[in-house]
Amino acid sequence: MSATNPSLPLALITTQGRLLWATDQSLALFGRYGKCSSAPKDLLPSIITEWIQFQEQQSNDPEYRLRPPQPLLLHRKGKTLQVRLMPMGTARLLLFEESPSQPYWDTLEPYGITPKEREVVALLLAGKTNTEMSQSLGTGVGTVQKHLGHLFQKFGVENRTTLATTVRTLVIPPVTRGSHSR
Repeated sequence: MSATNPSLPLALITTQGRLLWATDQSLALFGRYGKCSSAPKDLLPSIITEWIQFQEQQSNDPEYRLRPPQPLLLHRKGKTLQVRLMPMGTARLLLFEESPSQPYWDTLEPYGITPKEREVVALLLAGKTNTEMSQSLGTGVGTVQKHLGHLFQKFGVENRTTLATTVRTLVIPPVTRGSHSR
């Protein structure tokens, strides 16, 4: 049931969600995103199976067929797994792509930060110094310091470390077992 393709996390499944074939990479992803060790080896994690069943039901709706299929997004430990389903005759191909979770910037809207301040915050969260930020933004270090000063006021903090910690708790999705979106 396993294949050794080092480059692509793929799986071939039945329309009922039974696993026919999978790369080692996809099997590893199943382990990280919900496969229970006591489950039979030919079953997908339940969250993926439920999503596939929903997709199969939706595919019978003529209006749904006109829209592009939406991927399943699973969040775990600062990473997001994107799962795409592709029909292949009587089987289905699952494509997996894991990436770092993207911050939820809309949670900062109540603080009234400007687009430039958001860029500064993103660079701060990436661990950049004021000099590195100024180079990335094409501005002077003084301008970066001015933006940081405004951000300190808006978030009620006094230094870069506290700002980074505060913003990180607001924009990074919480890590909880079973957090997912469909």
